[in-house]
Amino acid sequence: RRRVAPQIAQLGEMAATLLETTRASHERIERLERATADILREAPKTHKEKIVQQHRVSRLLDTLVEEGRKLGRIYADADGSRKEEIQELGSGNVFAGFYDRLKEVREYHRKYPDAPIDNEASEIQEVVSEEPWIDFTGEEGFGKYLDLHELYSIFVNAKFGKKCEYAEFLTELGRFELIPKQAKFCKEYKEFLERLLTYLTEFHRKVEPLQSLEQVLRTAVSGFESKWDSGQLPGWNEAVHPVLDVAEFDSVDEIEALGPEKLKEALSALGLKTGGTIRERAARLFLTKGVELSSLPRKHFAKGSKALVEEGEKKVEARQIALLEVKIESILELLPGILNETIANIERKASRTVDEMEEELEAELEDVEDESDDDGDEAIYNPLKLPMGWDGKPIPYWLYKLHGLNLEQKCEVCGDFSYWGPRAFERHFFEARHQDGLRRLGVASRFHRQMLGVTKIDEALSLFKELQNREKHGWVADEMEEYEDADGNVYSRKTYFDLKRQGLIDG
Repeated sequence: RRRVAPQIAQLGEMAATLLETTRASHERIERLERATADILREAPKTHKEKIVQQHRVSRLLDTLVEEGRKLGRIYADADGSRKEEIQELGSGNVFAGFYDRLKEVREYHRKYPDAPIDNEASEIQEVVSEEPWIDFTGEEGFGKYLDLHELYSIFVNAKFGKKCEYAEFLTELGRFELIPKQAKFCKEYKEFLERLLTYLTEFHRKVEPLQSLEQVLRTAVSGFESKWDSGQLPGWNEAVHPVLDVAEFDSVDEIEALGPEKLKEALSALGLKTGGTIRERAARLFLTKGVELSSLPRKHFAKGSKALVEEGEKKVEARQIALLEVKIESILELLPGILNETIANIERKASRTVDEMEEELEAELEDVEDESDDDGDEAIYNPLKLPMGWDGKPIPYWLYKLHGLNLEQKCEVCGDFSYWGPRAFERHFFEARHQDGLRRLGVASRFHRQMLGVTKIDEALSLFKELQNREKHGWVADEMEEYEDADGNVYSRKTYFDLKRQGLIDG
């Protein structure tokens, strides 16, 4: 190939005029469009086939776009060479010019009789038939699940994070308002967001190569700029609600009874030091009752947090961190089905043995073999329209009844779509149809997990409004914290302590 390369270049210089190059580019674009249509005409049978098909199409489209740019430069004719070539063809003896070019081609082939022929169709066919290399980890299951174990390990060991299970970490992924604002102003949190954004960007390009992620991020940045400038970005421009309302307590002893973890969380949210004994923590928290944080002595604040209380400090850093959060949220909104399927997969693994997980992994990695249909097969008699079994025949009616496949359940969120059997009904909450229905109703993706079991549109909107109010106002201990008396009756925190002070109930 190296030996004949100069010959090909010489042929290109000899015969590839601008008009010929234009014709060849148009032909190449038509071949690429035809090859793309042929690929998309085949319906993928497995998740892996779907990913491979999209990457093949993406590769062809990249080539097509590059060829289109080449044509655009030719038609722009910045140096006037195309216009000059057209004028040359129209002036003088046209036939003489034609025979001169024909003579050059014949002389070239006599000189290089073994020169390779440029077969454009075979090159495109090689691109179509070649399976693209997509670098997925074993945990990602060829794009079916997210693999965030490394970032999870960073989160649970960082000051801005908390100790939690992997499933809980995935459930709260993207809900950055749950992290105290003061804890975000550190180098570790910014690096965590950058690594998370890099992973999600690369993962999205692997599972959705045909989707323009750059356009989505540009839209997200544009929306962020307007909200930030107008002071309407949730979690940053609003007042920070305390985790604990100290005004409800009359003494240090009452605050101390809440426990060390609750006190640590409340102190961290206010930017105060979280060390010391439980008595010292309670006393430090009680100092904030009825006073402004800015009036407290500097010794009570954690390192670097005092500056956060002063207005106008660290605006540039806050803007950078908030922008990273917005970008991550916009990508997660494109992957709600994969995120929910990852959480469901983690919950399934928790209830299975090692052998069962290995068998499931082997089944996922196996490609589904194409089954050829014989033209001579007779039509299957199935008057009850029972589902087909593994052998291609209708399953027994008793098995049909046993699995509840005769029970129809409709979901208004999915457009009154019918699901037959409890298993299909439970699984559909994690599927794209239901997730898309929630997005059309205006429900943010971070609330989809709380919408499990909701099928009515009015119930979904009502729950969404309630979750928004709860997120906006934060944790209200008087209304949300529940206490139980000796008889098993459940009261809100405020009602419980009021009745107990009056001696009407026993604790």
